[in-house]
Amino acid sequence: MAGTTIDSALTVDVEGRRDQRRYDTIDHLDAFLETVGPPSTLFVTPDVVENREETVKGWKDAGHELGLHVHPERHADGHSNYLSDHSPDEIRRIIESGIETFEHFLGTVPVAFRAGRWSYSPELLSVLDTVGIDTDSSLRPETEMLPYEGFGVREVPLTVYSNQLLRPFLGQFDVNIVPFAIDATLRNRWRELLFHLLTNYMLANDREYIMLGFHDYDLLGAGLFSRLTRYIRLLRIKTCPTMVTNL
Repeated sequence: MAGTTIDSALTVDVEGRRDQRRYDTIDHLDAFLETVGPPSTLFVTPDVVENREETVKGWKDAGHELGLHVHPERHADGHSNYLSDHSPDEIRRIIESGIETFEHFLGTVPVAFRAGRWSYSPELLSVLDTVGIDTDSSLRPETEMLPYEGFGVREVPLTVYSNQLLRPFLGQFDVNIVPFAIDATLRNRWRELLFHLLTNYMLANDREYIMLGFHDYDLLGAGLFSRLTRYIRLLRIKTCPTMVTNL
C-alpha cells in the first residue's frame, strides 16, 4: 500500500495433522494460499516435503518462501518434543536431515527455520549458523521484541502484545500476552473483533512489523478459513506484505 511503512508477514507451520501422519490438511492450506495469494513464509516439516512434494514445489513457484520446520520427536535423533532439550550435536543432525530432504525432493535449501512448539534456544542459533541458515523465527517472546542478531543468525520473533486489560479475553490461555497466533485470536467472532481492534491499534503506534502464524491444521476449525482470509486481506491493505527473510 502506497505510503505504508509497516511490514506484515504471514507464516504457516506446515506439518499435517498434529497426532497423525495424515496430510489432508495440506489441501486446505493449498486452497487458502490460492485464495489469499503470495507472499508468505511456509515452515514445512520434512515428512510433508516427502509426502506432498509437488504441492510444496507449487508453493515455491507461486512466490512463497520455504523454511524448515522440525518436531524432533519425528526424527531418529529426537528424544523430546522440544528441540531445546537436545544437545547441539543432536540439533545439528536433526536440522541437517531436514535440509537433505529439501535438497533431495525440492532441489533447494530452506531459507529460514522455525522449531516446533516455539522451542527457541541460543544453542539453536549457533547450530543454524554452522549449517548455513541465517534466519530463524522460533521465538515467541514474553514481551514485544524486534529482530536481533545472534551467533551470525537473524532472529525474527513472532509479534506479541502485552496488556493486562486484555487478560479476561484470553479464556483458557494461561498467558500474559496475546501472541499473533491464529489459534489464540480467531477461534470465535468475539476474539476476531478484538484481534482486528488490536491490530489497528498496533498499526497506529508505529510497529516495525506484524508477523502472525498458524498451522495448516488450524484451517480445519469451524469458520477459521473465512475469518483468517478476511483478516489477511484487511491486513495486507494496511501494510506492506513481505516474507520473514525480508523483515
